[in-house]
Amino acid sequence: MLIIRKSRRNMSYKNRRYGLTSLEKMNIKSMCEKIETLCNISTLTGTNKLDKLIKGMCNIYMESIIADDSSPRTRVKKHPFYTFDQVDPETSYIFFTVLKEDLPRLHRALGLDALGGRVRLDNGMEFGTEEALLILLYKFGFPTRNIQLVEMFGRDHTFISRVFNWMNKYIREHHGHLVTNNLAYWKDSLEGFSEAIRMKVHEKSDGQIHYPVGAYLVAGFIDDTVTRITRPGGGPAEEGVNAERYNTLIQQSFFNGYKACHGIKHQTVEFPNGMCGELYGPKSFR
Repeated sequence: MLIIRKSRRNMSYKNRRYGLTSLEKMNIKSMCEKIETLCNISTLTGTNKLDKLIKGMCNIYMESIIADDSSPRTRVKKHPFYTFDQVDPETSYIFFTVLKEDLPRLHRALGLDALGGRVRLDNGMEFGTEEALLILLYKFGFPTRNIQLVEMFGRDHTFISRVFNWMNKYIREHHGHLVTNNLAYWKDSLEGFSEAIRMKVHEKSDGQIHYPVGAYLVAGFIDDTVTRITRPGGGPAEEGVNAERYNTLIQQSFFNGYKACHGIKHQTVEFPNGMCGELYGPKSFR
């Protein structure tokens, strides 16, 4: 339903997103013209019943489509930093893929304790390190929109986006070496991984597939992941009338005909202990 709101220039910067878009204004103008035409037709007919009927229908339609937005805005109920104490032990693994008793250990392993429990960004925004870790785990657990996390964390969706981006950058800068070109870190564990896989294959096959100890040479598994993206290089390359377009080769370089979409792909090496031992990419999906 279209709702008439104040113009953007009459709104504060904070609420400017509530203003009507150009497309909405065009749709409203078009509907008003059609309704006015109907009213003129009903006047020319000279039939009172038809006149009242059409006018009544027009008024109902106008009220349902175009209405003053006098309802109060929904405000985010803010509360202090979201901490591990507020996590329900029964749903911790469902929402964050980590047990509640393991959350403090993960917090220490990532070096977040050294930050004093809170972080202040350049724009003055403050958040807790425990809160940042929970937001990261929640979004990594399954795809979700930031607006869906507002009720749980009591933060605005833009706030959640900034926290998530900061936490991503922190882990990449301080612990990225553990997954990028770091197979040497796991070289002492490869024999143990191979033995664990050999035993699992023997167990799952009910003893039909058997390799002698030390003869099974598989220590990990290669996994490829594709992330769909919007068309890169779309639209004009510069401003102005008859502006140049981006080279079509940009879009073609990310397009895959088999999947019929644009994207980027990563390749990882996964070990039987659940860790990612090697990360390669991103590369073009083509």
